[in-house]
Amino acid sequence: MQDSGETDEVNPDATQRPLETLPADMLVYLLGSRYCETDRLSNFAWSTFGKIPQGWTLVQAIVD
Repeated sequence: MQDSGETDEVNPDATQRPLETLPADMLVYLLGSRYCETDRLSNFAWSTFGKIPQGWTLVQAIVD
C-alpha cells in the first residue's frame, strides 16, 4: 500500500480507548520493539508526556 500524500484528519475530540476494550489482535502493536529501546526511553517518555491529557492532545504533543 502506498501513502496518498494527503494530510491526516484532525480530530481534537478524539479520545483514548481503555486497553481492555481493544480487540486482542491489536495488542501486538502495543508491545515493545527491538527497533526501539523501550527500557531506555520509558523514563524520558513518562517525564515528558506523562502529565499531558490522553487523547488527541497527547498524540499531538508527541508529534510536535
